[in-house]
Amino acid sequence: MHNNERATQIRLLKQLFFSPIGYPDWCLARNVIEPDKQYGSAKAKLLGSSSTVSMTHTIKLTPMWKTIKTVAELQDLLKSDHLYQNPEAYAALCAGFESGHMRQTAFVEPQRLSKTLTTASEAHLRMELCYSLNRPSFSHGLSQAAYDNRVTMWRAMLPIVFKDRTENEDAAWKLRLENIQLEEANDDDSDGVANKDDGDAAHDLNDEAPFVLDDKYL
Repeated sequence: MHNNERATQIRLLKQLFFSPIGYPDWCLARNVIEPDKQYGSAKAKLLGSSSTVSMTHTIKLTPMWKTIKTVAELQDLLKSDHLYQNPEAYAALCAGFESGHMRQTAFVEPQRLSKTLTTASEAHLRMELCYSLNRPSFSHGLSQAAYDNRVTMWRAMLPIVFKDRTENEDAAWKLRLENIQLEEANDDDSDGVANKDDGDAAHDLNDEAPFVLDDKYL
C-alpha cells in the first residue's frame, strides 16, 4: 500500500514539473517522462502536436530558464542551500505546488513556499526532482540499498532546505511579489495586486505547512 501511494505521489510530481505542454509555465525540463504520462498529453494528441517525443531523447532544460544552462546545473540547484536565490526556480516551485495538482485540489493564491510545504516535504520533493533528472523515465530500485540511499539523501537535504528558507526566503518572496505585480500590470489588470505578505518563513523542521511528509513516501 505504501509503495502504491509513494508511486502515485512521484507520478504526480513528475507530471507537475516535467510536462512541457500541460504546465509550460513551471516545466523545469523536458524528455524526463514518457509523452503519454505527461499532463496535457491527451490534449496534445487531439491537436496533433509534434511536441511529444521519444524517450530516446536526452533530458534538456525548457525555455523558462535564463539563469542556468544545463541539467547538471539544475540538479545542483535543487540540492543546494541557495535555490531560493534563483528567482526562476523559486517561482516555478511555488506556482507548481500552488496549482493543486500534487494533492488534486483547487488552485491557491500565491504564497511563500514555506506556507505550502513543510521543510521535510520540500526536502523530499526536491530530492525526487533531482533523481528524476538522472535519466529519462527514471525509477527507483526496489532494493533495501536503494531505499537506504533515499533516506540518507533526504536526511542530508533537511538542513539544506532549512538553511535556504531561513536565509533566503524573505528576499525570494519579495522578488516574486514584485514580479507578480509587474506581470499583472503588463496584463492591464485594472484590479491591481493585493500586496500582502504571508508572514515569516517557517524556521522550524516541524513547521505547520499543510503538505506534511509521511516517512512511507521515502
